[in-house]
Amino acid sequence: MSPAVTAEWLAGGGAMGELIRAADWSGTPLGARDGWPPSLRVAVGLVVESPLAMGLLWGREWVLLFNDAWRAVVAEGHPSGLGQPARGAWAEAWAIGEPAFDAVMRRGECVHLADQRRVLRRAGCVEEASFTIVISPVRDEHGDVAGAHVLVRETNEQR
Repeated sequence: MSPAVTAEWLAGGGAMGELIRAADWSGTPLGARDGWPPSLRVAVGLVVESPLAMGLLWGREWVLLFNDAWRAVVAEGHPSGLGQPARGAWAEAWAIGEPAFDAVMRRGECVHLADQRRVLRRAGCVEEASFTIVISPVRDEHGDVAGAHVLVRETNEQR
C-alpha cells in the first residue's frame, strides 16, 4: 500500500494564493494550514478566487487574509498585513469600521457601508479615497460566526 498523498486544498488564487500556500502559519493565531477547519478553507478559497477586492477576518483576533484585488485597498499594508490581526494590519480603517466588524462577528449581522471616505498611503503618497464596504458573517461547522468576508469597491469615480 502506498503512503497517503495530501492534496493541496488551496489551488489557484493568483499571487495571494501563492503567498498563503507558501507562508508558515504555525506561529499565527490560525495555526498550521493543514489544520485549518473546512469552513476556513472554503472561505479562503472564495476570497482568493474572487476578481473583486475581498478580505477575510477570521477568529477572535480577526486575522486578515485577502486576495490580489484587495492589495490596492490595503496599499502599503501588503504583504505585511497578511495573517495579522486586522486591528494593526488595517489600522487606517479599523477605528471607523470596528463597530461594523463587531456587529458582524458578535451578532451575525450583515453590514453595508456606502461611500466611506478613507485616507490611505498608496505608492508612497497619502490620498483620500471613497469605498463601499459590505461585511458578511462566515459561519463555522457549528453555525457560529467564525469570521467575516469583507467586500470593498472603490467609489471615487461616482463622486
